[in-house]
Amino acid sequence: MSMLDKRAIQRSEKLCNSCQVNNKTKEAISWCTICDETFCEQCDECHKSFKFSAKHKLILIKEIQSGNSDLKISEVLSCEEHHEKIVEVYCLDHSKPCCTLCATRSHRKCENVTSIENAATGIKGSKHTTNLGKTLDVRNKEIDEILENRKDCLSKIETTSENII
Repeated sequence: MSMLDKRAIQRSEKLCNSCQVNNKTKEAISWCTICDETFCEQCDECHKSFKFSAKHKLILIKEIQSGNSDLKISEVLSCEEHHEKIVEVYCLDHSKPCCTLCATRSHRKCENVTSIENAATGIKGSKHTTNLGKTLDVRNKEIDEILENRKDCLSKIETTSENII
């Protein structure tokens, strides 16, 4: 998901996720690596000021788009149930990453619970991951071509409209 978010941020303008919840549209200037959310200037300041999120790492979208950010994919993954906790274990029985609190409460009877590091071992070099990466590259090229074609069509429409007027 982080890879897809990074790609989406690199491609186009992102809107502030907090403002969208309130049916507002403001251009985002930063992205929180912990919350996986984008923020406008005002929400960015608020995010930095809350005790809960003050230590979150915020990266400017301009840096991500230019490729100059030190963003690491999946730098930290928060637990779905306990957002303040970091995912440390993986339950193979349920195919679910979770924090240690979830592991002790919800997965204590599961037989195949391992550390997140053990679960991820070898995943980058696996055949499935390699094939998925190739498929994503092909799809990205197709999307880039579609976007370029769309821009060309829009330009032609504007030119034709001006000529008609």
